[in-house]
Amino acid sequence: MTGQEIFRRIIELIPGAGVVASGAVASATASTITTIMGMAYTATLEATLKVNSNPSSDQIAEAFKEELRNRNWQF
Repeated sequence: MTGQEIFRRIIELIPGAGVVASGAVASATASTITTIMGMAYTATLEATLKVNSNPSSDQIAEAFKEELRNRNWQF
């Protein structure tokens, strides 16, 4: 499950929270996850292109996984 779905389901367990609250939490979660992924991908491409001007998709994918593992993403 995605973070968005987890938060949506948790908030719906709270009586009176309603659809608006779950939608707001889901939107904030989706926005944060999208931002983190975009920043990690940009950092990956910058670092990879400095070393190799023509990386393969497998090299980029592996570097992206490492970027997500090694960074302490905070907002």
